[in-house]
Amino acid sequence: LCPIGSPNSVTVSGRLIDGANGLPLSGAYAELRFGHYLPIPQGLLLGGAAFMDPTDSQGNFAMSAQNSCYFLMGRTPGYLPSPLDPLGYLPPGTSKAVQDVALTPFPASAFTVAFTWTSPQPFTNFDMDGHGTGPDGLGGRFHVWFGNQGSSSAPPFTSQDWDDNGSTGLEQITVWQPVAGVYRFSLHNFTAKDSVNSVGLSLSGARVRVFQGSTMIQQFVVPNQAGNLWTVFEWDGTTITPVNLMSDVADPTTIQGTTGAID
Repeated sequence: LCPIGSPNSVTVSGRLIDGANGLPLSGAYAELRFGHYLPIPQGLLLGGAAFMDPTDSQGNFAMSAQNSCYFLMGRTPGYLPSPLDPLGYLPPGTSKAVQDVALTPFPASAFTVAFTWTSPQPFTNFDMDGHGTGPDGLGGRFHVWFGNQGSSSAPPFTSQDWDDNGSTGLEQITVWQPVAGVYRFSLHNFTAKDSVNSVGLSLSGARVRVFQGSTMIQQFVVPNQAGNLWTVFEWDGTTITPVNLMSDVADPTTIQGTTGAID
């Protein structure tokens, strides 16, 4: 197994680019994930994102990490994550520059909702969850979140692409084939689900960015109000209608209505 060594003993740098036109991707995320290949039958052993770094205006990133075994991945809303790049074991003192990492943009028909947040002091680790609800095309309503990740190729043609449970979050839900009806998108502070009038979500710097294909078309910032559920907006396949309602919901499975009740 790979050792995990001293903090800031290795650096990894590079650039994230748009795979369609070669342009740099600003504000995208480069991630180092603990991981390595084990002998068959175990295969790939992959951990969560150990280190993340947003790219600058030229798509550049540079991460300091502890010596260990890593895979590198790039991701940003409106794009497919890059394939995992096995960096192997990085011994102390390594300074590794990687080739450009290309991300493939989503088709223009894809409607993507990206949720981001941080954990402000004195809070240490918020687990936030993005929720998407809407018509399932079968006469009912779906509910996509980490407990039910949906599908991109079958009803409801809506999927949770990424789920994060760390202190710095980046989650994404995509509607691949909209059907007639109203879609609704919310962000829930799962860590504070049993609290009433929690202020953690309002202090998290949470924002929701909406993309058509790989182009951002609207952005929302969390209101400065108490509550563990932020119902952000509704969409009917054409028009985005802001809701911006804060409320308290203990059971995340009921997050379908505007105030957390089932439709």
